Amino acid sequence: WRLLEDDVAGSIAPVDENKYNEAVEGELTFSVPSSFDIVAKECHAARNNVAVFDQSYFGNFFLEGKDASVAVQRLCGFDVNEKDDGSVTYTVMCNS
Repeated sequence: WRLLEDDVAGSIAPVDENKYNEAVEGELTFSVPSSFDIVAKECHAARNNVAVFDQSYFGNFFLEGKDASVAVQRLCGFDVNEKDDGSVTYTVMCNS
């Protein structure tokens, strides 16, 4: 996912220009990563102050048909039977 200029009219820098991108991009390791201190500071700030997370890139799924509610209930970790039609739920989707 990459933020496009038109997405936010320039109010947020694209990911490639983000100060964290260089620290974490492609960093796959089983040991302590070089970005550890940066991420630790960010986590500390989020736990003790306020954090805003852009989740606009999360997927939307639309299921239709007579058994759609049964399929959603089976796939989701949340009890979707208690939700109103058209409402939004933040949940995991299981693949088995």
